[in-house]
Amino acid sequence: MTEQLSGRQTDGGNTEVLVHRHYKPIVKVMLKKTQTANCMLIASSLILLCLSAGCNHQEPEEIVRPVQWARVEARTSGFTRTFSGVSQASVRSELSFRVGGTIERIAVDEGDPVSSGQILAELEKEDFRLKIKEAEAALAKAKAQARNAQANYTRAKRLYEQNNISLNELDVARAEAESAQANVDVAQTALRLAERRFEYTTMKANREGWVTRIHAEENENISSGQPVMTLVSGEKMEVQIGIPEDLIGSVKKGQQAAVEFEAWPEREYEGEVTEVGVTVGRTATTFPVAVTLKKSDTKVRLGMAADVTLYFAGKRTAFLVPAIAVGEDINGKFVYVLEEKNNGYAIATRRKVITGRLTEEGLEVLSGLERGERIITHGVTRISDGEKVRMLREK
Repeated sequence: MTEQLSGRQTDGGNTEVLVHRHYKPIVKVMLKKTQTANCMLIASSLILLCLSAGCNHQEPEEIVRPVQWARVEARTSGFTRTFSGVSQASVRSELSFRVGGTIERIAVDEGDPVSSGQILAELEKEDFRLKIKEAEAALAKAKAQARNAQANYTRAKRLYEQNNISLNELDVARAEAESAQANVDVAQTALRLAERRFEYTTMKANREGWVTRIHAEENENISSGQPVMTLVSGEKMEVQIGIPEDLIGSVKKGQQAAVEFEAWPEREYEGEVTEVGVTVGRTATTFPVAVTLKKSDTKVRLGMAADVTLYFAGKRTAFLVPAIAVGEDINGKFVYVLEEKNNGYAIATRRKVITGRLTEEGLEVLSGLERGERIITHGVTRISDGEKVRMLREK
């Protein structure tokens, strides 16, 4: 009787083979042989793979980082500083009346050009006219008294010659005549003062220029010397800047400067220090310094913002290195000094340094370096102490 195999469908869609109980030993033996063969195949593949990997294994090549470097040179530690300022005229006058009174008229406006001798403002004049008349009357009275005293003295001399009066009476007549003449001189001086005070009621421009500011208004009562308006003049403009106290001692008259205006930064003007303040300015932190342009330019107007660059000569010799050549971490600032070996290779050695000012030419190194040493100028944060590097061309 022949035994048949049957199968059934599982939930996963696979067919499960049902083997008759008489064939189960035979199936088990066949499965064991198949598993053994598969294991031998996998083992052979692994052996071949290991052998292949062993044959192709190579030692990694040494990586040497190329670096840019520069030679350390000693220079005088001079530096430049730039200060902001505003352009103004080289001659600036605060105009005021020499007498007090009420402003009757202001004849100009801010920004008006004026010529020398032009009337700018006037005070009410009536009180000053009355003072002149009063002085004229006093002078007339003094002259009359002087004529009378002189006539009395002339008669006294004639009577004395005729022995009709004593010498003492003659002296009294002479003294009265001289006193009367002195009173005339006093009256004449008072009249001149009254006339001059009348002239002071008119303010005139003392030179050609521009009115930049008016500080008072018409009908305002002002005192003598109180500023009424600001007049500027001069062919050359200047820039007013403020210098801090740690640098003001190094600024001298005649010191050269470079001036740039924000309106056209592509152009640089030559300037010269013409005034150095001896007391702090309005900010109470800086000293005022005036820099005058050597050449006039109609483009430069009053009140333009400008930058003034001054050079300060150093008093000590220091090493100037590129700022990027100096690294810094929790242990302080450092550089990498190159000790050349051969064929352009070198050993980078970390060196602690003390730095000074940062200038346009570089960073001052006050200690830690020697003249002629070579330092890495780029990528110091990626270098390790004692690392072998390849030196590129000097920068």
